[in-house]
Amino acid sequence: DDWKLLEKLFKFLDGFEHITKWTEAHNSSIWQALPCIDYLLQRFNSELNSARESGDHAFAAMIKIGWESLDKYFQLTECSAVYAFAMVLNPRFKWLYFEQKWKSEWIQYTR
Repeated sequence: DDWKLLEKLFKFLDGFEHITKWTEAHNSSIWQALPCIDYLLQRFNSELNSARESGDHAFAAMIKIGWESLDKYFQLTECSAVYAFAMVLNPRFKWLYFEQKWKSEWIQYTR
């Protein structure tokens, strides 16, 4: 059972390696913060739902703790407008990212 749990955890953390490498590159920028956090929160939600559906309570508990920690940092991005400004000022995104990924009430708050 422990090896199966470690295998699940290894597969789950693979996405974190990709994000880490993408954001530590010499050309990384603050605009990457929100998409990265959004991506990771989606991974957490997906894995948490899968673990709950399969009855894997131990893995679900680990994922939930990780999600709560990441969500705490996501909530802190609301304390500084720099994250939203960086997205809006990026010519590839402007408001499109928020319109596609966020709930309308979150966008109103950000504007």
